[in-house]
Amino acid sequence: MSKIVLKGNIELNYQLLRKDIRNINMRISREGNLIVSAPLKISQKLIDDVLISKSNWIIKKIEHMKKRQNIFGSNQIEIISGQDYYFFGKKYKILVELSMNNSININSKKSIVHVKSKNITNNSKLRRLFIDWEDDQFKNQILSIITYYDHMLKKYKLKIKEVRIKNMKSCWGNCFPNRGIITINKRLLNYDKKCLEYVVVHELAHFVYANHSKEFYNLIEFYLPTYKDAINELEG
Repeated sequence: MSKIVLKGNIELNYQLLRKDIRNINMRISREGNLIVSAPLKISQKLIDDVLISKSNWIIKKIEHMKKRQNIFGSNQIEIISGQDYYFFGKKYKILVELSMNNSININSKKSIVHVKSKNITNNSKLRRLFIDWEDDQFKNQILSIITYYDHMLKKYKLKIKEVRIKNMKSCWGNCFPNRGIITINKRLLNYDKKCLEYVVVHELAHFVYANHSKEFYNLIEFYLPTYKDAINELEG
């Protein structure tokens, strides 16, 4: 592994691969690691200069991939003190404490998710507690957004009978307008709330237009003028 100090005095280890190529290329692995491919004879200093010049891009992409690491929430992270955890786009630290009562609370000022449980040594029970809490938080936020757009529902006489949440790899949401069902990807828990709002409005718009026509996006823009900001964040 090689090491570089990026702008902001951020130290970063990265994998350097020397290849028979003409340009320096870089990518971020699924695990959030920087991988750099460089020509065989190019100097280390030039490689470092290029990486430093791309500091903002590198940091942004690594943070994005770290979000994707715990993109399925507590299904893929350890519920232990000191663990990074993304909650609606903000990074928190998990703090686990022994208690006779089970509870989970967020301290936004200190950026801490405080987990209290009598089962701190039982990983499966602790994880179940955390997942149940996540699901409640996520679903309540979805319902809050739907309530906020009640004027849209009334105008188009839309009825939402059921809201489902699910970890999905291929889409952010889907719906069955004839059954009044919308399903939202739980991965959105790790992104800014504006992303969740966009996906919910997107699915509501499908109750009016079944396709992705110009009229469909005009409807989204009418109710959510900043929806493209959310798309840009989701696409990273």
